[in-house]
Amino acid sequence: MKKLPANDPHNWVFQANIHAAAMNGTVDTTWDTCQHSSWYFLPWHRAYIWYFEKIIQKQSGDPTFALPYWNRTLGESRNLPALFRDNTSQLFDMKRDAGVNDGSKTVTDSWMSQDYLKAMNAKDFFFCRRSEGRHDVWGRQSCRADAFRAGPRDVGVKSAQQRSWLVWSN
Repeated sequence: MKKLPANDPHNWVFQANIHAAAMNGTVDTTWDTCQHSSWYFLPWHRAYIWYFEKIIQKQSGDPTFALPYWNRTLGESRNLPALFRDNTSQLFDMKRDAGVNDGSKTVTDSWMSQDYLKAMNAKDFFFCRRSEGRHDVWGRQSCRADAFRAGPRDVGVKSAQQRSWLVWSN
């Protein structure tokens, strides 16, 4: 991916720029569309990772390549990952429910809708400040969730999302 031309949508830096912002100031319409601090976080990153895996599969010639993921539906993995519960970790947040932090609470339908969503919606839960400082490493605004906060009928938002999907799918 790093050896591909910079303007190739499959290039490593091009993909990074979709997630954050262009270092050289030339901003493509699909760049810096990463979603944080909103309900768009999970669906946006799911699509981003899916296409990222497809690019790696194609470039590596390994159609079975897959990134590891947190399967929160099985046994011990139903707890918040240990790194988020370790009080010496930058990912630990003492404002979370004590049961979440000590691992005594697991994911259930009724509980997921409250404690986990509160934790996941915290401004510093999804890499905005707690784990990596400013999310936008190129020095522009960090965590641009505002770009996609409009309702589903907003043509500008829908258009930006469609441009992102088109880049990834080619």
